[in-house]
Amino acid sequence: MRSILYYIAYFGLLLADLLLIHFRPESNWRPVLEPALMVILFLYFKFHYRVKNTDHPRLVQVALSSLLLGGFFLMKSAPLNSFLAGFCFFLIANIAYTLMFYRYADMNLKRVIPFVTVAYIMAIALLYYFYDAFGYYFLPAFFYIFVLLNCLQAAFLRYNMVSPKSYYLVFSGVFLFLIAQVLAGVYYFLIPEAFLVPLVVAIFFISQILIIHGVLSNTPKTEEGSASAIVYAEQAEKEKVKETAS
Repeated sequence: MRSILYYIAYFGLLLADLLLIHFRPESNWRPVLEPALMVILFLYFKFHYRVKNTDHPRLVQVALSSLLLGGFFLMKSAPLNSFLAGFCFFLIANIAYTLMFYRYADMNLKRVIPFVTVAYIMAIALLYYFYDAFGYYFLPAFFYIFVLLNCLQAAFLRYNMVSPKSYYLVFSGVFLFLIAQVLAGVYYFLIPEAFLVPLVVAIFFISQILIIHGVLSNTPKTEEGSASAIVYAEQAEKEKVKETAS
């Protein structure tokens, strides 16, 4: 029942945010709604996380907190400083997700090489498309695209290492997250058209709930993964006892 209430609150606020983007009323609540969406997602993860889960909760918390701060700065009116701050926080979030997904990644070359080939082609295409628009930001953008594709690769390589439900939810979420960030790049650097804003917002928030739901569904399928889950559960239980004692 509590999960349903979270979903109702989350998608209700998302719908309200999209309506505000469309109608643009004088009293704009968007600076309140979008942080509230991230807070709901943070609380949903906190109250549904269980010790048997094998993904590291602190990395999820870092990612969600960084996305919250990044979104706040990207809504500011000062274009340069706010964009750079938002860029940095979103970069931190991507790195946190990437580190977490690589914890259960199958580094078999038969899976790595085809993905790296596709990712290399995607990176060249994106850099070629944005080259003139990036200007002095080409190197930071190059690094950011590298991190984005690494995050997608880490999610892709979790296949057969976690439950199918967790794998498909996380991979779908990360793929949508990448699309949202590419569209945001199109909006900021190439085509500042109003129709892109609700599209970016909708894809972004759907991607995040898919990732979090997938992380919460994570259970390793291999014996090695199960052993790691037991060790991690014991460590988490010890930390909880220490916190209670203090």
